[in-house]
Parts: sequence; C-alpha cells; structure tokens
Amino acid sequence: MNENISPPFFVGIGAQRAGTSWLYSCLKEHPEIFMPRKEMHFFDNNYTKGVEWYCNQFSNGSEKHRTGEFTPDYMSNFQALERIANLSKQIKLIVILREPIERAYSATQLYKSHGQFRDIGFNDLLAKEPSFLKKSLYSKQIKDVYSLFPKENVLVCLFDDIEKDANSFYQDVCRFLSIDGTFKPSIINTKKNISSMSTMQSVINLPKLQKKLLTTKAAPLVRYIKTTSLYMFAKKKLLNWSDTRNNSNYHAEISKDTRKIVVEDIKKLELETGLDLSNWLKIYS
Repeated sequence: MNENISPPFFVGIGAQRAGTSWLYSCLKEHPEIFMPRKEMHFFDNNYTKGVEWYCNQFSNGSEKHRTGEFTPDYMSNFQALERIANLSKQIKLIVILREPIERAYSATQLYKSHGQFRDIGFNDLLAKEPSFLKKSLYSKQIKDVYSLFPKENVLVCLFDDIEKDANSFYQDVCRFLSIDGTFKPSIINTKKNISSMSTMQSVINLPKLQKKLLTTKAAPLVRYIKTTSLYMFAKKKLLNWSDTRNNSNYHAEISKDTRKIVVEDIKKLELETGLDLSNWLKIYS
C-alpha cells in the first residue's frame, strides 16, 4: 500500500437496521468528519479493488478530518472483520445493537417494502430465511470483534439509547471519535429505523425506484443527488410521514425455540459486553 495514503479513522460495522443510517447522517454533517458515502461494502463485496483503492476514497478529507464509513453488514461477516483488522487494528469500530427480534422484524419489513416475502408471516419467514435471526444473535459477533481489535477501540452501544436520548447518544459517539460534541446536526431528532416503512414510502417504493435508476444513464446524477442536503431534507420528511411504529406484536409470533435461542444469546451478550440488557430480557419473561 502507498505509504502516503492511510486507512479510515473509524468504521461503523453494524448492526443492520439499528440506527446506523441515522448516525451516519448525523456525523456526515459534522465539520470534523469526512465520509465518502454510506455502505461502501469494500471488505465484503469489493475487496478485489484493493486496499489502496479503498484508502483513496478518503483522500478528499483534510488532515483535520476524522475519516470513516458505515457498512452494517461487516459485523456479521467474520472475513470482513479480519480484513479490517489486517488493514489496521487501530481503526475505531462503532457498533449499535437493537433488541434482537425487533431488529429482525425491521429487516423483514425492509425486504417486504422491496416486494419480497410479502405473503409470509414473521415466524415462518425467520424459519425460511435464517439469516434474519442469525444477524440478531450478537454474542458471537461481538466475541469475534473483540478477538481481532482492542476493546478500547470498539464502541458498543444500544439503539434503545438513541430513542431515549438521541443527543446524549450522539455525544458519546463524539467523545469516542474525539470530535466536538457541541456541534448539533440538523437530523438529530429524525426518526431512526422505524419498524415498518412509512405509508408514503410504501406507496412510492423509493428503494425499488432508486435501484432501477442506478441501472440507467441517470446513475451518476442519482449518486450525486444522494450527497446533497436537499436529498437529506426530503428523506427526513419522508421518514417522518408516519408518526408511529407498526404496533403488531411480532414478539408473540415467534416460536418457543426461537425465544429460547434469543434469551440465551442476550445473556451471553451481557457477559461479553458488560451491558445491562435487562430491558430486553423482560420482553421474554
């Protein structure tokens, strides 16, 4: 690797559907942060491009910037974690964990908004596509992270705390990254990964439209628009169109076996991280 280029200062590695898009948007506004784009998927899908290509993506940041990226799929991919560690064990990692079944349900709703699995109930879908539950079983994933990186370089936090006090959560991240926590991003009070898509988004099906446009000659324009403040403003309004979460009792839909697996994993996660997850366990008591 060219000695004149360096790896990013931090990487947000997960979990998927746990508020990483919200945190990315908050940090993107921060004057001390430079991020090329969200979900670069270098360490899983684009590794053949080479680490020099990857590091060059951060070259537009100045010396005063903390450079970084967010790809939530990295945490559940041990090979991706190994590749990050091979690049530098000093990269700071940000992890956000969401209550396991709530995260899995949110993930299934995202797929359904894209037109997949619409006729399958939640519990049946967990059985049909085990990856939805597997990505919510965090204890092994965190153990893998700790086996590769110094614990002091890993920030493990909870989606619950974003909902409880988004500003305090954001301040904790700023301290971890050693940046000014008095800067307040405009998006900080926007909804974070509501469990189901908003009514308007379901009607328009923006993800499907966006994916289609990225296969046309309009792709460069679409990518540019996604970096603008106008896009972020429109996205904020769209995500806030629906004021409440889907109130379906998806915890009641899961099988006893699934419930047992989740509870056992939460207890292991408590031991692994030292976090108090009693509020999660209460759901299953």
